[in-house]
Amino acid sequence: MLSDKAAFHDTVPDALAVLTGGLNSAFVAVLQEWITSGDLQKRLAIAEILQTFNTGDPFYSLSRELIINAAGEENAEIIAKLRAAMGLPIVGLWEGEMVSFLEGRIAALAPWKEDDNPRLCTFARELSQQWQKELDMIQMNKISN
Repeated sequence: MLSDKAAFHDTVPDALAVLTGGLNSAFVAVLQEWITSGDLQKRLAIAEILQTFNTGDPFYSLSRELIINAAGEENAEIIAKLRAAMGLPIVGLWEGEMVSFLEGRIAALAPWKEDDNPRLCTFARELSQQWQKELDMIQMNKISN
C-alpha cells in the first residue's frame, strides 16, 4: 500500500497526526534531532510533516530551525515546502478568517525579520510582504464593495 513514494509522502503526515495528536514534546524532540542530523532526507521529511502540523509554537520553532540549517542549493525544496506550509490554511477561509490568519502569520514572523540569520530574515520578509499585499487587496475589495 505504501510502496509508492508519493502515496507514502501523502499518507505519513496524516498517520503521524493521528498517532501523536499533534506536535507534542516527544515528537518535537525527535524532529529537532533530525534537523541537526545534517541528513537532507530527514529535513525534507520534516518540511513535509510541517505541512500537516502548521500552527502553534512548535511549528514556528521547527520551521525556524529548518530555515537556519538549510544552507545550500539542495535545500531549496525544504524552503519551498515551508513556504507552502505557512500558506496552507488560506484555502477555504472566509474573508474575515483570512484577514485574521494572515495577520497572525505576519505577527508570528515579525521577530524573524530582526534575526541575525540572513536566510531567516529573507524568508520572513518575503512572506510578510506577500501576505501584506494580500491583506491590502482584501481591504481594497472591501472599500470598492
